[in-house]
Amino acid sequence: MAPLLVLALVLLSSFSYLHLAQPDNPDFPAAPDSEELLFYIHRNKNSNTIVYQANIRQDGTLNSQEPLEVYWIKYDSDPDGIRKEINYIESILAFGFKVKPWKDRPGHYKMTLVSYKKESFDLYIDESGHARANFEIDGREAIIEKIFVQASETSWLPKVDFVELFGTDPVTGDPVYQKIYP
Repeated sequence: MAPLLVLALVLLSSFSYLHLAQPDNPDFPAAPDSEELLFYIHRNKNSNTIVYQANIRQDGTLNSQEPLEVYWIKYDSDPDGIRKEINYIESILAFGFKVKPWKDRPGHYKMTLVSYKKESFDLYIDESGHARANFEIDGREAIIEKIFVQASETSWLPKVDFVELFGTDPVTGDPVYQKIYP
């Protein structure tokens, strides 16, 4: 279930909330668009962004040894953003991932986050050469674009107020959205 995925990310990665912001807050810049961008995560903690990006080879296919990478864009340090790798704890508890080829889908990879292994993403390169990550949003398959997590500070761990999933229908191109209250 998608909500649990995001809940796990928040609980494992955020231990203090300095300010609250709305999901459309202009302080939350979108990750730079590229053929490699899969999706990104914003949290109301700050404007820093967690980016999931495909590793595309020169022949236009996903690198089978390392099909994707995850990193921070730290906007709180620099308004233009500074790329910073996730640390070891983040990689094993929250934002890391496991990837393996789908047996029955050549060129597609199954990705699961270490923080929530029950749901998986389908990684692939579309016909226009862009990396995509399909994921279920509001009961239908969608190309996931971003996730927003709104949480409140509690005594020890943050309490998730809501999670928003944003994507696009891969057939119609229509926006797909789901707001989840835990």
